[in-house]
Amino acid sequence: MALTNHRAEKRIEKLLKELEVAEDSVIEEHENGFKKALQQAAFFCHVPLDEGKFDVDKDFHEGQLMPIDQIPSSTQATVSAPVKNNVELVESNS
Repeated sequence: MALTNHRAEKRIEKLLKELEVAEDSVIEEHENGFKKALQQAAFFCHVPLDEGKFDVDKDFHEGQLMPIDQIPSSTQATVSAPVKNNVELVESNS
């Protein structure tokens, strides 16, 4: 009986550690997303919206717009560089 309780306690301890790691991961993902949104807001607040269109195939990375396929997958969820004051617009085809 004591062996069964010990195994159950070890299993519970392992599950609690896994839960803590999962919680930390979710919190970090949300914090990174919020930081990215703040950087985007600071970046785009200086962009006159009537001067062109934004390229939907680009994402905000390291303070600038970059093609999505050129952003390394390991860094897509991280926020690292401060906002730069350059603005990249796609010229209108009209």
